Amino acid sequence: MALVDLSSKRQWREVKWDPPPEPMTKNIAFQKTAAQSSNYSEGGIPHCAAYAVDGNTDTDVSHRRCSYTNNAAASWQVLLDDHRMFNISRIRIYLRKDFWENNNGLQVLVNGDLCVPVSGTTPDWLHGPVTNPVDVTCTHVMKGNNVTITISGQFLTLCEVQVFVCSDGWFGSDCNKQCQCLDPSEVCDKETGYCRSGCAAGKHGPGCQQDCDHGHYGVSCSYTCGQCSGSSDCQKVNGTCTQGCQQGYSPPLCKVCNDRWFGTNCSKQCKCQNEIEVCDKTTGSCTSGCRAGKTGVGCQDDCVQGQYGINCSSTCGQCSRSSDCNKDDGHCTQGCQIGYLLPLCKDCVEGRYGVNCSQQCGSCKGDSPCNTTTGVCMLGCTDNFEEPYCKSCVQGKYSVNCSATCGHCKDGPGCDRSTGHCERGCLPGYAPPLCVKECGDYTYGLNCSGVCSCLNQCEVCDKVTGECGTGHQNTTTTTPTGTASPVKADDTGNATDVRFIVVCCLMVLLLAYSAVVTTLNVRLRRLQALSKAELEKQYMSLETPEESSAYDVISIQGVTNDV
Repeated sequence: MALVDLSSKRQWREVKWDPPPEPMTKNIAFQKTAAQSSNYSEGGIPHCAAYAVDGNTDTDVSHRRCSYTNNAAASWQVLLDDHRMFNISRIRIYLRKDFWENNNGLQVLVNGDLCVPVSGTTPDWLHGPVTNPVDVTCTHVMKGNNVTITISGQFLTLCEVQVFVCSDGWFGSDCNKQCQCLDPSEVCDKETGYCRSGCAAGKHGPGCQQDCDHGHYGVSCSYTCGQCSGSSDCQKVNGTCTQGCQQGYSPPLCKVCNDRWFGTNCSKQCKCQNEIEVCDKTTGSCTSGCRAGKTGVGCQDDCVQGQYGINCSSTCGQCSRSSDCNKDDGHCTQGCQIGYLLPLCKDCVEGRYGVNCSQQCGSCKGDSPCNTTTGVCMLGCTDNFEEPYCKSCVQGKYSVNCSATCGHCKDGPGCDRSTGHCERGCLPGYAPPLCVKECGDYTYGLNCSGVCSCLNQCEVCDKVTGECGTGHQNTTTTTPTGTASPVKADDTGNATDVRFIVVCCLMVLLLAYSAVVTTLNVRLRRLQALSKAELEKQYMSLETPEESSAYDVISIQGVTNDV
């Protein structure tokens, strides 16, 4: 509300001020010992100095809750403590609500030293309205245990005086800095924030107000952060990586490898045979041994070329194009060499057997497979094939499917089982090499090597013995037994006899040809005669020009026909 002082005609205003709780500061003047230069009395009742520290901020003097002096060079003082010194910089004064001019020349002293107020924090008694209460803030913190207020006049009226210092746990000129002591029960220096126990974890510097530098944490910032995710920093008190760890590290500190990771920067993954085993986080060693396909220190190396499996003890199969197999299970991912069976390419495909599966099964019965190692047809052979491999024909048979029968071979029924040739020649009367066909005409004997020598040179002799029905050309000779036998031409005369026989046959053929030609000529002439008679008959019935006779026409026609 606004009031007017009738004696001075100056306007002033009173603000009812009940500050909210301020945990950072406390009033150390409350109910402390106070004294003043004199006591003003009304009706025999004095306005004591203690009324200014009783906690009542009523500014109406008539309610007798304000201190009041009554002599020149008036002063008022409060003793804050007998021994302890305080850091003092803020004083709040509640003045009486009237007679404002009595406050001219008001000063505040701390242990006798003048508190030089910051500009704008003391009442301008001569110019303009003043807010009540009056906050006085010293330009610097003053150390002391008593506060004195003086005026140049005789009537000093103080309804309440509050001296603020930092609450325990706070410090600084504005008490806006919180203590950061390692011992949480310690009260730091309320001016500097110094802690006898040292700074709390995560803090350092003057007054322990600075956070640890990037990458450090803990008491005295003496610990190094772990491998936090990305470039994030750890929590400054306990080192926790709040955004997680880099790959391979274990939260919350991210300093040790996560389970199943090891090595520098935890960058290597365990490769143990027992998948749930946690390997040594330094070396990667596994008590269960390395998993399939891995070997070496820390089980980080693949099996060498051509090996796979546990301890790399298995050998790869016949993979295609010399490619390596899968190191875990031995599978040939690019296929097998010809004749081998996926996925390992170690067994022969159906129909092949032997080293490198290079041999093809024979003609097993019913197209059944043979043994992939020995090649034996377990169910027997197709007809006419010889057991146990069923690759060759039985004796007396030949050709691809052994369906052909050998000819009349000498010294038994056996022939070459592929070609059918009689390797020792044919029986007498059969022609090599198959010995199936009889000897040609005019030949006889073993392999048809003999030539007939019959008296009738066109006679075909017996193809086994060479005997002739008409007898032989040579005279008979008497055998040791006295019987007559034909004397066969010797080998030196065989060629001459054959040539003679061929000439005879050619002469016969020539005579036959001449007879055929003569017969055809006779028939042709007959046909021409018949044709001419028929034409004459036709032209006789035709009208001819007077100058031409039918004979002429026929003659002309005949000439034409001859042409």
